Amino acid sequence: MLVVALVLMVALSAVYIAGRERNKKKVLAFKALATLVADFLALGFARQSGRALAWWFVAGIFFYACADVALEIKFLYGMSLFAVGHVCLAVGMLTEVKIGVDTLVAFALLVGAALWLFGRYLPKMKRLLPVAAGYAGILCLMSSMAISMTVRNFCAGTLLRAIGSVCFLISDGIIGWNYLRRKRTKSSSVLLLSLYYAALYLLAAGLY
Repeated sequence: MLVVALVLMVALSAVYIAGRERNKKKVLAFKALATLVADFLALGFARQSGRALAWWFVAGIFFYACADVALEIKFLYGMSLFAVGHVCLAVGMLTEVKIGVDTLVAFALLVGAALWLFGRYLPKMKRLLPVAAGYAGILCLMSSMAISMTVRNFCAGTLLRAIGSVCFLISDGIIGWNYLRRKRTKSSSVLLLSLYYAALYLLAAGLY
């Protein structure tokens, strides 16, 4: 199942990445379908194991798929749905671990890195600053919980989920960097989408 899901996600995301520059709306369905493959992968494990963690991951990744489409309607709609997805993943992890010192340390390091990279651009954001800060905080919390789960229970699954969450951070970081600098290149778009789909696959595959 893991191999089949990987092949499908690579194929569907490749179609979207290749076609988005010519006609984004025509290939938008492939973007959402690639995300839903990861969701079905998580669903397979949830049905098999019955773990609350897995069911929350199913819900979270489904919100990511909805966000893929909503982004093309209005950017803030998409980001709101992504934030809901991050909250679902964080709640899922809270069913198995509690927030501890390692979580807070990881969170502080991630937020510190974000401030170091984007701090000088914050005054330019004006009214968007509270929204961006809230979203970044939720994403950093989700990622710091995945990292702390790896610290406490190091295995292939927790490691894959931690790497996936970091890929998500970097992908969104590229979006923020492009937005704040008012500069977007084709290579950066390919990179951020590749990291996004890698994140989704690793978060789902890490359940197994």
